[in-house]
Amino acid sequence: MNNINEQIRAHLNPILIQYNLFLVDLKINERSETVRVFIDKIPAVTIEDCVAVSRALEKSLNEQTDFSEHYALEVSSPGADQPFRVPEQYQQYQNRPVEVITYSGVKYVGILKSMNKEKIIIETEVRNKKKAPLAEVLLNLSEIKSTKPFLKY
Repeated sequence: MNNINEQIRAHLNPILIQYNLFLVDLKINERSETVRVFIDKIPAVTIEDCVAVSRALEKSLNEQTDFSEHYALEVSSPGADQPFRVPEQYQQYQNRPVEVITYSGVKYVGILKSMNKEKIIIETEVRNKKKAPLAEVLLNLSEIKSTKPFLKY
């Protein structure tokens, strides 16, 4: 297991399970010698979660390698303005406002009503009518360019 990405994931997975968290993204910058771990949980990750994962991961990695001598570790939430990267984020935002942009350029803002591994349903206003009634829009995940929380709903 020479690959730093694989090493970190192997040490990280049991820690995430222990704290009931999930991995959103892992970014390794060899040039700046920085490892950034983005975690989350349902309903929400806390600062205490990030601190606990950071301490446990660094301790685990240092027991087998000289990780801290070569890399700076940062553990944080993905940020409310960042697009979803994993299915658990869709689950986390069920019944909450999201902004979805399709590959065809159509933008939907509404309440994420449901999701499965192939599609999502959003309740949104139909803009082509005067009263703008609510309607459910079904979108295949394959046609979605990005989804992120909508903070100004």
